[in-house]
Amino acid sequence: MRSMLAGMLAADGWEVIEAADGSSLVERLHEIAGEPRGRDTVLAVVADVRMPRLDGLDVLAALRCAGWRTPVVLMTAFGDGAVHREARELGAVQVLDKPFALDRLRDVLRQIAPRRR
Repeated sequence: MRSMLAGMLAADGWEVIEAADGSSLVERLHEIAGEPRGRDTVLAVVADVRMPRLDGLDVLAALRCAGWRTPVVLMTAFGDGAVHREARELGAVQVLDKPFALDRLRDVLRQIAPRRR
C-alpha cells in the first residue's frame, strides 16, 4: 500500500519520502529537521497506525514531542473509537479508515497542504 500511495502522490506532483517502518520515518524526519529550512519542506506526514518498530500513534507522539507542527494524517484498518480519540488527542488532522477512496486522501492533503514543492 505504501508504494502505491507514494506512486499516486508523486504522480499528483508531491515530493514523497517513503519509510519502511515508524522508526525509520522518525529518523528521516529528524535528519530533515537538521537541514536548512528542514521542517518547512515537509508539508504533511501520512502514516499507517500499524507499522513495524513504531506504530503511527507513537510516530505522531514523537513528532509532537520534538516540536513538529506538520499536519499528520493516519490510516488504519483497525479504526475503533479509541484509536481515533488517541490520534485526535495527539494532534492528527485526520484518521482515514481503510479501505478509503484515494480521492479522500487527495482532498485531505489539498486542504492541509495546499502549496506543493
